[in-house]
Amino acid sequence: MPSLEANGTAFLQAAEKQTFINPPRVLIIGAGSRGTAYAEATLSSTNSILAAVCEPSDYKRVELGRKFIWGKDEDAKDHQAFYGWQEWKEYEIKRREHEKAGHEVEKGVDAVFVCVLDEMHEEVVCGIADMGVHISCEKPMSTRLDSCMRMYRALRAPNSGNEAKETIFGICHVLRYSPHNMLLRHLVLEKDVIGDVLSIEHVEPVGWWHFSHSYVRGNWRKESKTAPSLLTKSCHDIDFLMWMLCSPRPDTKNATPHLPSYITSTGSRKFFRKERKPKAAGSATNCLSCVFEPECDYSAKKIYLERHLNNGNADWPVKIVNPEIEDIYKTTGKEAAEKQLLNDLAEDYSVDTPISEVEQRPWFGRCVWESDNDVCDDQMVTITWDDDPIVEDDDGLPILHGRGAKTAQFHMVAFTEKQCERRGRIYGTKGEIEYDSINIKVHNFSTGQTKTHSPHLAGGGHGGGDEGLARQFLMAVNAVDSGAMPASEAQRQYLGCDLDEAFRSHAMVFAVLHSSGSFTSFIMYSRQTTPPTASFNYVPGSVGSDVTYYSQASSPEPQFAGPTPPRSPVRQYGPVLLPKVRMQDQIAEPTSGPIRHRRTTSTSSSIGYAYSPYSRPASMVRRGSSPFNHNMHNAHSTMTSPVSTASSYDFNLSTLNSPITFPQQPELPRRSSYVGSHSRSTSANRARHARAGSAGSVDEQVISRYGFPTYRNMPSYVTASSAPQSNLSLVTSLPSSYSSVQDMPSFTSTCTQDFVVPEFEAAPAVQYPSFTDVSFDGFQQVPATSSLVEYLSSTNPSPSLVRRVTSAPRGINNHFWWDIRNLRSWEDFNITTIKSIPSVLPLLEVPVPANYLPQPCRQNLQPENESALQDICTNYYANKVNAVLKVAQGNSHMVMRAIKPVAGQRQQPEFVSNYPSDYEKTLFGDSRGRVVGLVKCYDQWNTGMRSESPPKQVLYLQGLAHLHRVMREHGCRYGFIMTEIELLCVRCGGPSSFSTPDPTTVNAQAGVPIYGYLETSAPIRLSTSGSHPETGDIQLTAALALWYLHMLAKENPFEGMGTWRMDVGGPAALTRQNFLEKDTWIPKPQLGEKREAKRVRGWVFPDEPLSKRECGKGKRGKSIG
Repeated sequence: MPSLEANGTAFLQAAEKQTFINPPRVLIIGAGSRGTAYAEATLSSTNSILAAVCEPSDYKRVELGRKFIWGKDEDAKDHQAFYGWQEWKEYEIKRREHEKAGHEVEKGVDAVFVCVLDEMHEEVVCGIADMGVHISCEKPMSTRLDSCMRMYRALRAPNSGNEAKETIFGICHVLRYSPHNMLLRHLVLEKDVIGDVLSIEHVEPVGWWHFSHSYVRGNWRKESKTAPSLLTKSCHDIDFLMWMLCSPRPDTKNATPHLPSYITSTGSRKFFRKERKPKAAGSATNCLSCVFEPECDYSAKKIYLERHLNNGNADWPVKIVNPEIEDIYKTTGKEAAEKQLLNDLAEDYSVDTPISEVEQRPWFGRCVWESDNDVCDDQMVTITWDDDPIVEDDDGLPILHGRGAKTAQFHMVAFTEKQCERRGRIYGTKGEIEYDSINIKVHNFSTGQTKTHSPHLAGGGHGGGDEGLARQFLMAVNAVDSGAMPASEAQRQYLGCDLDEAFRSHAMVFAVLHSSGSFTSFIMYSRQTTPPTASFNYVPGSVGSDVTYYSQASSPEPQFAGPTPPRSPVRQYGPVLLPKVRMQDQIAEPTSGPIRHRRTTSTSSSIGYAYSPYSRPASMVRRGSSPFNHNMHNAHSTMTSPVSTASSYDFNLSTLNSPITFPQQPELPRRSSYVGSHSRSTSANRARHARAGSAGSVDEQVISRYGFPTYRNMPSYVTASSAPQSNLSLVTSLPSSYSSVQDMPSFTSTCTQDFVVPEFEAAPAVQYPSFTDVSFDGFQQVPATSSLVEYLSSTNPSPSLVRRVTSAPRGINNHFWWDIRNLRSWEDFNITTIKSIPSVLPLLEVPVPANYLPQPCRQNLQPENESALQDICTNYYANKVNAVLKVAQGNSHMVMRAIKPVAGQRQQPEFVSNYPSDYEKTLFGDSRGRVVGLVKCYDQWNTGMRSESPPKQVLYLQGLAHLHRVMREHGCRYGFIMTEIELLCVRCGGPSSFSTPDPTTVNAQAGVPIYGYLETSAPIRLSTSGSHPETGDIQLTAALALWYLHMLAKENPFEGMGTWRMDVGGPAALTRQNFLEKDTWIPKPQLGEKREAKRVRGWVFPDEPLSKRECGKGKRGKSIG
């Protein structure tokens, strides 16, 4: 990299024009602004030949052709101009056939620049990937991650068009090839002028009017049509940071990239939305009809006419408004051009214009505050690397050598004077660099001197990056076609970026878009986005920008958008830590119970100090999750459970008790991530706007439906067995299939599972010859066997704590924490009781073919919200329990069904279990359950709260009151609550028959449940699995406990066990008045809480008379007389 130096300033000389002996012939697909730019860059940097152009627009095709291909005074020949890439491909196939037959034909093309619209890249690249031509595709690779994957697979597949010729593929990440940035990387990574890099601050100033032109009025204004602005505008800035900090150093022997560990992003549409419209503009939607236009800085007339056309600029951006404006300006004069431009700007749409018509074109005269844009105009991205030593020396010791911990911060901002003139700072251990698009200033700490480097200011776009990219790409093409080196070597030497690195940069952008408001493990994300062998369909808006506050996606207002978290990410070294169920937190029976009566009367409460469960924040956001091990490229990396620690916004409300230790230890210390996310609420009547780089659309349900097979549920093919099967009869018959979780149709939204056949079938690795003299009849395949207890005791998934914990607002629930009056231990719910029941232990231990007990698929262990946690419980525990119930009870077995909440409908329990033949209904018309279950976040509810302060005890009682309500609604005695950490099984109502009276109950009615009376089992840790490590006995695991709970509720109960039914009756039966005196440790409700209960359900304490609200309000009759 030759340079001249004078007066402490180094000047990088201009690169020479490349001259090839056999110049590559180039095809341009897409004759827009980028196609024209690369055509100019090709001719100015090399002696390559522009051979043809593909463009559906006649004007653009002819304009580019006359300027670069066939000349102004000539007409295009058949081999020079094509309407589209399909037409060129058909021509090229025929040309090759004629050439192979010995006919004289025109020369073909060697390389292609793909410069069509971003959303068309996949179609074009995959369509010509088998033609054996070298391809350079304009950034971004595509607008969707699944589309990038399909392109990756198509480019990886051997082409059949030219004898499996190896080809070059490049992405137009032009920032890598500008003289400025090439010198910057040379100074930082090869000269080590500032030592090891610790952090980078990189800013892309889009430009105040440029953003309004392209991203408010122009083609890139809507995510649903293109992509978020971070992808369409700044993907090569993210690639620049990855190139500087992730790509292997030029002087290293190890080509392993230093992968980032964590990413986070915040951004929003701050200004270009209707709420910011000046009042003086009124209801005007077009600049030319607006009275405020003379004073408006963003007036289309000012930007296009006064700023550009009147100053003699008929090129970009005026040419984007009307491609023919330049010809009009040159041929008929300035006034005609102005008239045509004003006519174009006057075009507008109304509320009656079809949306499809509005979205299919730009509207450059549209008011910037009335446009349909939804991309963000300000976004911050933080990328964090951890130490990742590698072995380079012969001594075998790991060293960092540029792979130490570091951070990159990127800021894309629209409201700047400079337009796309990047600037930033790089902080190192020995010095500091300040750079803009012209100079690079290097300050040395030890000498105190500052040296300025000024690279050659090349012409063309992106500071010479367009020319640099075209030159390097065509040099690689020439090296391969001349036989000087293979494609892989030429790709690395000249482009410095292979297909994997290009895909990784795009995966980083999609990971950033996924991580808005929270920290995401990039190592885990990159594992999950490794191109799979099966395709999946794209969901519109899957890389959208809505942030979630409740479980449903909603878009926050900018005033709710908080900054980057104020504290550094929390790091953890050593084993994974999750909250632990501590037995010392579990309180046994009261030492002496109070005197109990059948009825009590409510006494007046003091209005003094009391405890309230509503003092917590409305929404508390947990941290993200730690990466799967430490490196994506580590061959020994294994998937382990994520880690959760309290975020900076927990405000000392952390409910962590003690760590859990796991037997598996990672090879190197693993770090936990830090959550800087913050939930934001929006009122229903506020205008919504989108946020780029958030995860409101990419949630767990989308992943489960449209993810790749490794991380989603594969389709289950269930066959029905006609043979009747008796309960607990394993010897007579086995089920032919197992039942997966069935969603309640009245409460879940159904969707069609899209499952696409793999595009490329893998060939068998080895094909063995068959021997005719060997008889295979004597060989019998021994099926693998298991047992129910082994199946139910296998290792459970360990999800991280839910990131976004939401609390229901007051006034919508008709249960209250003081409804729980008596808590007792369910002492006989344990493994000893299960083993003592006749025929249960033999059933659990009998060998069962493994295919009858299918293993649940791998789960996404980073639940974003309560709904995602329910999905984990459904896909793992419910499926397991249903499979074992099928074996134990036969075809007509009890089924554990999941219920998804639906907005606007009454709240339901997350799980309801009954027989398919059960016909009984609840008072609300729902199918009556024999067992009901709730899923709650650990931070919302856990058993350790029972022994904590009164506010936490209130939260504990609130969760139990919720379960108590749904159990009474369904009239069932059995229920459970499951969190990320533990399972609690509950029996409700006290004695269920006259033969088993409660000795402390006075005048108890036979079969009438005791209100607020719950018996709770010892909490069961979800991490419990296998046999006891000391005794080798069976342990009560979560899956085994759920199965036993369902067996208690079966049609024919076990001998000595009571029925599952709880005769609650209707509201008029007033069974709530059958209660015991409240336990003394339970706090008293506040006056405000009692008023709320009276307003919501019509009564506060169970001894009160029947309320109209319980039976429904009737119409008031008119008084007579």
